[in-house]
Amino acid sequence: MSTEFQVSPDMIVQMYNQISKHFSSQRVRKLAEHLRKNDLSLNQFSVLNIVHHQKDCSSIHLANHLSLKAASMTYIIDLLVKRGLVDRIENPDDRRSHFINLTEEGAKLLTVPEDAEDLARSFENMEQEELNMLYLSLGILKNKLLKST
Repeated sequence: MSTEFQVSPDMIVQMYNQISKHFSSQRVRKLAEHLRKNDLSLNQFSVLNIVHHQKDCSSIHLANHLSLKAASMTYIIDLLVKRGLVDRIENPDDRRSHFINLTEEGAKLLTVPEDAEDLARSFENMEQEELNMLYLSLGILKNKLLKST
């Protein structure tokens, strides 16, 4: 009678979820540290990020996107303008509204320090054979996932 260990897809999903949560929490800690270090709220960082990715962004669009009241958005934008992280540019089609543009200083704050070094440290205590096996296993997983999409 064989007592060979059998791995099920559910076991793999459970393991993947645990690893994913671990690395996600590390990224969240890095982001929180970055925000603290640069005296930014999550809403302020979100505004910088949205403005970076969308042209001709208005405060109304930002308020809707972040589910904030217009007054709250005005306050956030005022703070970001005061710090030189965004500029208000008059809308040529409607002088009552403005576009919010990212400044060079604002763009610099969008880069959260890479956690590649922290991630690499996670594998320092592994033997070379374990690293090889993990690398091959992740390669198989990547190939299977990319083929199925």
